[in-house]
Amino acid sequence: MQTGLVVDSINSSVEEQVAIFVHVVGRNQRFRVVHQSFRRSIETVNRHFHQVLYSIGELRDELIKPPSGSTHIKILGSHRWNPF
Repeated sequence: MQTGLVVDSINSSVEEQVAIFVHVVGRNQRFRVVHQSFRRSIETVNRHFHQVLYSIGELRDELIKPPSGSTHIKILGSHRWNPF
């Protein structure tokens, strides 16, 4: 899916920008730690992180499926789970 929300810059690719985002979110690392790993300034790491975060927010309608209000048949027919 190409939306153009995250684009290659002169010095970093889209893959690197997403990798920076994943390092911050997935590993709970601070920008100071990530900037040393990727050899980028803290400002650059901050900018790439927020750009990818904004892009995920813009794609929320395509990525997140709203919950259905229906109850599964196995739950409806079970006395163990039906009240819940």
